[in-house]
Amino acid sequence: EMTMEERQRAEETLVQYLDQCSGEVANSDFPRKRCEICFASCCLYCENCFRIIADQKSLNHLRLPFQLDVILDDHRTRATGVHAKTLVADGCRLFDYGEGEKLPDYSTVEGTFLLFPDAESQPLSSVDATSIKRLVVLDCRWTKSSVRFEPTLAALQKLHLDQVPSESQYWRWHNAGQGMLSTIEAIYYSAWQVATARSDWTDADREQMVQL
Repeated sequence: EMTMEERQRAEETLVQYLDQCSGEVANSDFPRKRCEICFASCCLYCENCFRIIADQKSLNHLRLPFQLDVILDDHRTRATGVHAKTLVADGCRLFDYGEGEKLPDYSTVEGTFLLFPDAESQPLSSVDATSIKRLVVLDCRWTKSSVRFEPTLAALQKLHLDQVPSESQYWRWHNAGQGMLSTIEAIYYSAWQVATARSDWTDADREQMVQL
């Protein structure tokens, strides 16, 4: 189970990292560049090719304690799941539902769960952490998107975070109340909780995920 102490530790790690980044950004220049593949004008990363454009010292390729599928039904410029696809090079897939991309058939894939906090979802701690092979997350505007009703997603067992921070650290304003996180924050806290429950993940392994 994700205890209050562990959630606070994950949150403190995140806040400290963001404070550090704020100081670095204030004293650094991240000019826009052309992506070498699609030639789009980018700053930190290319949202089309999922390539890091910024100095490699600033961003590193990460690993998570599960495979990750991001189902996108929003503009890429404001979709935070794109960050995960860019940073988790070998463990993340992104399917652009809004552009008509076909979703995988999860009916025959064991160990796949949907991160979706509704009345039917179960806490992450109710599932053996080693059994979570792939986590599916939705990157969309929940009030307008219909992707959650897709049969391949509706059939998945739903999970939610045991402990949710009361305040989101994401810059975009919303009026949905406390406990509402951006997609990338939900991925971070889910990965932290699963890694905490696994003996093969160290404190350092968990803390590196804060770069998400």
